[in-house]
Amino acid sequence: MKNTLIVSLIISTTLFPYVVVCSEISELNGQQLHEQINMLEVKINQAANKMSLWRDTEKLLSQAKQELADNKLQDTKDLIEQVESQLSLGFEQAQQQSDINSLVPYYLK
Repeated sequence: MKNTLIVSLIISTTLFPYVVVCSEISELNGQQLHEQINMLEVKINQAANKMSLWRDTEKLLSQAKQELADNKLQDTKDLIEQVESQLSLGFEQAQQQSDINSLVPYYLK
């Protein structure tokens, strides 16, 4: 009994710093994800003003917010990557189609 207590005490004191560090890392990642979501909201507003926003981009961002609130960090990261991809592809598409927009008569715009 005495040996078990000593071993468990040694294990708990040696592993405790790692447990604290792991919890700080998850909080840091959560904070970073929250900051990324805020930056993506700004980019979405800019994309909407330039008419380069895809239909589901805002839905994906709201899902990412919900996943972050549920503390599902990996799912949040995946959704953030999808939002970033859609924003960049939408911007590229808008640039490619800018030539087409110049051909449309003014009264149809």
